[in-house]
Amino acid sequence: MSYRRTKKKKQSRQGLLWIFLIAAAFAGFLTWQTHKLNQKAAAYAAREAELALQIEGESRRSEELEEYNIFTHTLKYMEQVAREKLGLVYPDEVIVEPER
Repeated sequence: MSYRRTKKKKQSRQGLLWIFLIAAAFAGFLTWQTHKLNQKAAAYAAREAELALQIEGESRRSEELEEYNIFTHTLKYMEQVAREKLGLVYPDEVIVEPER
């Protein structure tokens, strides 16, 4: 009988050892997966901040383009283009050019 008891105790200890090893491996796997997910979350947060800055910049650019669009429909813009690109002047203006 003594032999059977020691054999059962050994088997019981081996079973507990296997359960412990499996539980430790599972805990290690979960820790590793958690670490990977935290890294991904940090990368996504950085990308989100970058995109927020880009959206802000594009919003400012959109406002500037809207202001420019409104400006291009004014008489002042038309006069500016006529003077700079076409060289037009008002009839009563005198053009003074420096000597060459």
